Amino acid sequence: MHSGLHEQSPAATVRLQELCETADEQLFDKIKLNSNHVLNAPLPPPSVASQNYNLRRRPHTLTLPAHNSLSDCNFITSILYKECY
Repeated sequence: MHSGLHEQSPAATVRLQELCETADEQLFDKIKLNSNHVLNAPLPPPSVASQNYNLRRRPHTLTLPAHNSLSDCNFITSILYKECY
């Protein structure tokens, strides 16, 4: 007898991952747009390049913090680096 809890189809796994990514993006957008949001204060400042040059469109205009294995666990750092290349 199988409970089915540990047996997920690959499609269900992909769908769950998409839902999580969408939720992360929505949360990040809310953080950026609401200066009173508790997670707005730790956001890095806007990048100098985004203020002075007409660069290609990017997911955000914030300065990228140092990138290492420890900071990858941080929500803000990981979302800042998402789709930056």
